Amino acid sequence: MTDRKSLIESIVNASRRPCPPIVELRRSRNKTTGQVHSLFGMPFDFRAEDYETFSAGYVYKDIRSGTTYGIVYKTLESAESEHAARDFATAAVFRTALEEMDDTQLGEQAAFWLKHGLSATF
Repeated sequence: MTDRKSLIESIVNASRRPCPPIVELRRSRNKTTGQVHSLFGMPFDFRAEDYETFSAGYVYKDIRSGTTYGIVYKTLESAESEHAARDFATAAVFRTALEEMDDTQLGEQAAFWLKHGLSATF
């Protein structure tokens, strides 16, 4: 049974996603009116000297497309801890599903996630 448990842990660890890059979200505020705009939402006739930039928080960034996504976190640490908590919860659900599988199904998962066949016997 120990071999099965270690195989399940290996599969779960291989399935975990690294934390995506977290970047600071910058916004611009009109010094007179207080209106807030994103970089691509500036009025047509804006003048840079009428605006100040500020940090609106932190978001995840997709490294392939360069787009940002997710909710805006107040701190870098809160974005990192939220990803870690979500990853932990997903891993727990996946671990439970793996534990319920028979040896054949578990072998298929091992072949996929670990890129090798089931070498241990249970």
